[in-house]
Amino acid sequence: MQLKRFLGSCLALMSISFASSAFAADKPVTIRFAHHDAESSPSTKPIYDAVADYAKKVADKYTLIQETAPSDTLKSKIQIDMSSNNLPDIMWYWGAASDASALVKSGMILNVDDFFAQSGMSRNDFKDLWDGVTINGKNYCIPVDNLISSWVVNKSLFKEYGLEIPKTYDDVIKCAKVFNEHGIITLGFGSKGGNPSNWVVDMLYSQYPGYRDELLNIAKKKTIDTPNFRKAMGLFEQLIDAKAFPADMVANGDWGPYWALFTSGKAAISWAWSGMIASLKDANFEWELIDQPQVVGTNHDTSKDLYAYSGAGIMINKKSFGDAKKKAAIIDFVKFYFSDAMQQTMLYSNGVIPTRKNVKYDETKLDPIVVKVMKYVDGRKPFLTHLSTIPVASVWVDYENGLDDFFSKNKTAGQYIDYVQASLKKAKL
Repeated sequence: MQLKRFLGSCLALMSISFASSAFAADKPVTIRFAHHDAESSPSTKPIYDAVADYAKKVADKYTLIQETAPSDTLKSKIQIDMSSNNLPDIMWYWGAASDASALVKSGMILNVDDFFAQSGMSRNDFKDLWDGVTINGKNYCIPVDNLISSWVVNKSLFKEYGLEIPKTYDDVIKCAKVFNEHGIITLGFGSKGGNPSNWVVDMLYSQYPGYRDELLNIAKKKTIDTPNFRKAMGLFEQLIDAKAFPADMVANGDWGPYWALFTSGKAAISWAWSGMIASLKDANFEWELIDQPQVVGTNHDTSKDLYAYSGAGIMINKKSFGDAKKKAAIIDFVKFYFSDAMQQTMLYSNGVIPTRKNVKYDETKLDPIVVKVMKYVDGRKPFLTHLSTIPVASVWVDYENGLDDFFSKNKTAGQYIDYVQASLKKAKL
C-alpha cells in the first residue's frame, strides 16, 4: 500500500510539473502572428505596440513574431502561405465563407470549438456575432472586427423643405419628389465595386421574414434567388425610378465619395460606420441618428436592428494547435489578445468595438460621436449579409460588380439576380 501511495504521489507531482511547465523546452517555440495592424499607421500602431510589449513579457516562454500587412496584401500573403504550407500559427483573417472557404477546405484551420474545449475560454464569453463567420454550420474564426454603424439624416434640409423624417420607404419616395425639385439627393449612396451599395441592399433585405435562413443556406441550396430577395431588389428599382439616389451611382460610389455627399449637405439621408459619422463634428448643419426606414408590409421593427460588421477575427493553424508546446503558447496569446486591456486598446485607437461581453471602457477616451452611436445601437441584434454567406470569392465579386450595373440601370432587378445566380451555379462549392 505504501508503494502504491508513493507511486501515486510521484505521478501527481509529475502531472503538476508538466502542467506548470507547458512552455518548457530546450529552445522556446516560435509563434507567428499575422495581422493588419501595422506599426506605420497612427490608428493601428498602439495595437501593434501592445502585441510587441506582450512579446517581451513572454519571451522566456515563447518567441512571438508579428507579420503585418495591409488588408488586401494580408489576404494575398495568407493565400500564398497556405499554398506553400507555411501558414502562420495565428492570424487575423476574414472568417466569412467568401473569404475563408479555401482555408477551411485545406484542413489547415482549427474549429473554434476545439480551441474553446482546451483553452478555458468559451464562445459564450463573446457577443452573438457567430453567424457572420459561419462556414457549413461551423466556426473557424473568433470575431474581433466589430464595426458598428447607423443611419443619419440632415435635419436642416428636412426643416428647410417642411418634410417629416421618413419612417418607411414609401415616405422616402414621397420625400424624393420634393428634394428632386431642389437638387437635393434623398439617399446619399453610391455603388463602385459594390460599395457601399451591398451593405444597404442587405439592410433592406434583412427586413423580410426568413432572410437569415435564406442567407445561411446559400451554399447548401446553391441559390440566392428567393422571393424575398426579388422583393427587396424590386423595391430598390422603385427607389431608382423615384430618383432617390444620385444620378451617377458609380461616380459617387466607394467610401469617400458617397459619404462626401452627406457631409457636404448635398444628401438628406445616408448611412455610415461610427468612425465616419464622427466626421460630422465639423458639419455646418443639424443632423440626427435614425433607424433605417421600414419596408411596408414586412412588420419589421428597424429600431431593433444593429448594422454591424463582424466578419473577421482570429484563426488558428490546426497543425500548430496539435503541437503540445505550441498549443500552450497559442492559448496564452489568444487569451491576451481578447483580454480587457487589449480590447480597450483596439477600441480607443481604431474604433473596434469589443467582441467580448462586458468589457468596460472609458468614454472620455473615445470620440463623443462614436459614443453616441454606440449608445444608440446598444442591445440591438446584428443583421447578416451576403458578404458573410456567399461561399465563393468569385461569386462575391460578381455580386458586387453586378450591383454597379443594377444601380446604373444596365440591369433590371431580375437580370441582376439571374446574373449572380448563374455565377453561383457555376462555382465549385
